[in-house]
Amino acid sequence: IGEGIIGKTFQTNQSIRLTSMDDILRESATMSSENTQHLLNSFQFESLQSIISVPIKVEEQTLCVLIIYQNGLTSLLTKEDQQLLESFSDQVSIALKNSKLFHDLKKHNQLLVQRDRIHDTFIKISLQSKGLKFIVNELFKLIHKPLIIFDFSEDQFFSSPGEWLTEFPNELKRIITHCQDPSFHSLQVSGQEKLIYIHPIIAIDVPFGLIIVEVNEGDLLPLDKMILEQASSIIALEMIRKHTLTESYYQKTHDLFHDFLQCKENYLLTQKAVELGLDLASNNLVILIHIPSHMDIQFTHIQVHKLISLIKESLHEHTPIIFGYRNKITILCQFSTHSQKNYLLSNLKNIQTSWKYLYEGDIKIGVGSSYQELESIQKSYTEADKAITYLVSKRLTGIMNFEEIGINRLFINHPNEELNAFINEVFLPLQTENDQSLMLEQTLLVYMENDRTPGKTAQLLHIHVNTLYKRLKKIEEILNISLTDTEDILKLQLACYLRKTSNSI
Repeated sequence: IGEGIIGKTFQTNQSIRLTSMDDILRESATMSSENTQHLLNSFQFESLQSIISVPIKVEEQTLCVLIIYQNGLTSLLTKEDQQLLESFSDQVSIALKNSKLFHDLKKHNQLLVQRDRIHDTFIKISLQSKGLKFIVNELFKLIHKPLIIFDFSEDQFFSSPGEWLTEFPNELKRIITHCQDPSFHSLQVSGQEKLIYIHPIIAIDVPFGLIIVEVNEGDLLPLDKMILEQASSIIALEMIRKHTLTESYYQKTHDLFHDFLQCKENYLLTQKAVELGLDLASNNLVILIHIPSHMDIQFTHIQVHKLISLIKESLHEHTPIIFGYRNKITILCQFSTHSQKNYLLSNLKNIQTSWKYLYEGDIKIGVGSSYQELESIQKSYTEADKAITYLVSKRLTGIMNFEEIGINRLFINHPNEELNAFINEVFLPLQTENDQSLMLEQTLLVYMENDRTPGKTAQLLHIHVNTLYKRLKKIEEILNISLTDTEDILKLQLACYLRKTSNSI
């Protein structure tokens, strides 16, 4: 572009008429030596006299150049000839534009015909209700590229051809978690760099899954994208159907399990345990998992399904009962040996870590105590629920075993305001205007923490033991208590413990 007479015509979108050899040579001087040689090899220019070069434009964009070389003894090409060729180029432009419009219309018509054919194909697939594995195989036949359908709710993937991807990399899981629009990504699979195209599957404004296609650069045609777009709607319907069936199963399991918990008669308890598929000889342990609520209830349901799939993958043989209800997951674990229990709890920690890594979400996990008797499953469930309540009240995340709550289990159901009022009843009177508050509070806390041992307390506070006795006397006077009264001592111990562990004061 811009090189020689033709390049200049193409660049400027203006016609050129040259009627002397000097002008022709001057305008041709910008050509490279290689292109000059190509031109000289194509025609004999010994008797060249004049040139007209005219751009041919479509929608003001130059597509090509028409150039006429006139040989002979004298220059013959005139201004009228230039105008005639400009008019001719306009006719060519119209012809090219019409051809382009016809080509686009024909192509669009073909796409519409193909869209109808593809739509009919997917409708038939949908009516057959053969599942996502069947759909991914049929989709592969249409686009002829390796692909995957990933189901968020079940944390499952279906690939075609089957040997394309045998394991789903965590790197890909992190990519797809945040994918909202069709996009290209690079991925390492078995040591090889692969380019993939990701098309989200959206239903009820919630991402249910993804279609992932292995492609080469520029290898995904508009028709392929159209096929993927139509396929995503059918897949979304299949996922919603599957999701609804799972929700129905969870609801049924929830009802059966809570009927079991409320059962008091041994015969009925055993009968319901068999109905739930429990091993009557195993130890039992209840785990409750709390997922943060989301404004969109469908999003919360999908998160519950994802987490259940992750748990089943790790603990399947030890979880005869697992179901989601609202934003809570209930798990009844069964095991025979202590090592199996340790294995369960260790895997539970791994599940929490994986969830935080993959989905950047914090969950609360409450673990009850283990019991062998069927009637004690209710107790384990209540303990797990109290562990969850403790995490919620303390605004903590992670795993909490009921046994680890300690004395805090006495205060789980007490409102924070009530606990703070009790703490303030002891510590607020110690706050005086002459800045004695820190001194007296610290003295009381260290004294109680060290089992009311004067020598050790004085040493830790870096004061003489007589000074300690004076401070303790001052505390007794302010609070109107006696450090020899067991009830007063218990009150101070509780206040100091709550003062130390409370997040509110």
